[in-house]
Amino acid sequence: MATMIRQQHYITQEYSFGLVLFLLACAVLFVFYLIEGKSFKSLESESPLCDALYFIIVTGTTVGFGDILPVTIAAKFVTSFFIVFSFLFIESFLSYIERFSCMKNVSAGKRLVIYIVAALSSLAGGTVAFHHLESKSWTDSVYFSIVTCSTVGFGDFSFNTAEGRGFAILWLAFNCVVFSNLLMSIRDFKTIMATRNRLKKEFRISELAEGGINHPARLSKYEYTLFILKSLGRLDEEEMTIISKKFDSYPSTISDGQPRIETSNLVPR
Repeated sequence: MATMIRQQHYITQEYSFGLVLFLLACAVLFVFYLIEGKSFKSLESESPLCDALYFIIVTGTTVGFGDILPVTIAAKFVTSFFIVFSFLFIESFLSYIERFSCMKNVSAGKRLVIYIVAALSSLAGGTVAFHHLESKSWTDSVYFSIVTCSTVGFGDFSFNTAEGRGFAILWLAFNCVVFSNLLMSIRDFKTIMATRNRLKKEFRISELAEGGINHPARLSKYEYTLFILKSLGRLDEEEMTIISKKFDSYPSTISDGQPRIETSNLVPR
C-alpha cells in the first residue's frame, strides 16, 4: 500500500508539472492574442476574450477549424510553442485519467457503454447548439458535430458568433475527454475479449518450445503462468532478461532451495 501511495504521488507530481507548463503556455498565447490580435486572421466577433479562449481550445484539442489563423512570424512562433506543450499535457493528462479514473474499477463492457452514451450525448448536444447558435440546417449541424468530435475539422463550418464560440470552449474540452476515453475503452474491451478467447483455447505442445520452455514434459505452476503471459504477448524474452537482471542486482538469500530478496529493497526510500 505504501508503495502504491508513493507511485501515485510521483505520477501526480509529474501530472501537476505538465499542467503548470500547459497553463503557462495557455497564458502566454492568451495574453499575446489580446495584445497582438491583428497578428491573427479571423472573422470578427463581439468578444476578443472569447476569441482568445476559443482559439486556445480549438488548437489544443487539435480540431483546427482554420477560422482563426496566425499570420505573423511572432504569432506563428507563439502558436507553435503552445501546440508543443499541448501535446505534452494531453498525453500526460490522459495517462493520468486512465490510471486513476473512478471508472477504472468498472468492468470493460460497462465502461464502454457509458462512454458510448456520453459520446452520443455530446454529438447530439453539439448538433442542437450549432443549429440554434449558428442558424445552420439540421443536416449541416449533424455533419459539423461528427466532423468536430472526430477532430477532423475540415474548416467548411465553424463557430462564428460569440455565443457559439463560448459554447465551443466547453464542448470541445468535454469532447476531448469523452472521445479519448471512448477510444481507450474500445481498445481495452477488444484486448480483454481477445485474451479471454485465447485462454479458452487449448495450447499445443509445440507452443511450449516456442515459448521458451526447456522441459515441456512437466510444468510447474510458475512455468505455466510465464508461458501463458508470453503467449498473450504480455512478456517477451528481452523483458524477461531485464527482470532477471534486476532481481539478480538485489542482495538475496537461499530459502526453500530458491534465491529470495527482501521486499524492503523494492520500496522507494
